[in-house]
Amino acid sequence: CPSGGCVDSYTSGSLLPRAKLHSGCARTICGTRSTHRGSDWLTQSQLNASDFVADTTSNYAPRVSVVIPTFNRQRELQECLQSVLAQTFAEFEVIVVDDGSSDETIPMLRSVNDHRLRILQQEHGGASRARNAGIREARGELIAFQDSDDLWTTDKLERQLELFDEDSGLGWAYCDMSYFGSPSAEARATSFTRTAPVEGYVLKEVFVRGCPMHTPCTIVRRDCLLGTRLFDEQLRAHEDHDLWLQLARSHKVTYIDAPLVRCRRDDERAPRDVRLALE
Repeated sequence: CPSGGCVDSYTSGSLLPRAKLHSGCARTICGTRSTHRGSDWLTQSQLNASDFVADTTSNYAPRVSVVIPTFNRQRELQECLQSVLAQTFAEFEVIVVDDGSSDETIPMLRSVNDHRLRILQQEHGGASRARNAGIREARGELIAFQDSDDLWTTDKLERQLELFDEDSGLGWAYCDMSYFGSPSAEARATSFTRTAPVEGYVLKEVFVRGCPMHTPCTIVRRDCLLGTRLFDEQLRAHEDHDLWLQLARSHKVTYIDAPLVRCRRDDERAPRDVRLALE
């Protein structure tokens, strides 16, 4: 990118520029129209008339933008995307930000035939930079975060959106999380058993007692999120906790006491904080 900081977005088929936004040197390509149900990829002609079909023009704004950063996780990302695209609530876009992968991530993403998928590419700069690029490109009223190796239950977005429908003053929400990927992970208690959930204006509780929010469990009103510094790109760990503290200063939060996220934990992998520090 000659200017050093633009995102070129194209609508499916027309390849017409949609916008230029500062978020690093990246390119976004919208997918074609289809959707995912269970384990099958369905073309547009196979959809029922009642199914949601998005307008991929520049004026289209989905209710939710799902932001997924990824780096060399082609296999895990494919499973992650299947869980996201199979949501019972369908009015969303998925923005996958590839952080300079050298594996088959990009060919795999380009093979996904779903109009809701958008692909951003950037030079390797870390998960926070990738998430921030996705946030700046997001068009949804709400932004949900997902990690590229984790899974959602099919009703995750639907249940969380009900919270915002019931409370117009709600700024953000989260849910519980279970673990999978190894025998020790399967036996591990859910996230809320380790750190009790809190709701309301929770800055003091989060600061003193610990943070029960996790990135793939959290969904935030876009306006609230853009009032923060976003994810701190200088932090190598706990950048999500830093953002939750920023949100907790001014915005009300609530939670769903159910594990709507499955977090992958492999006994052969180092803990996440250690892996980040080594990148």
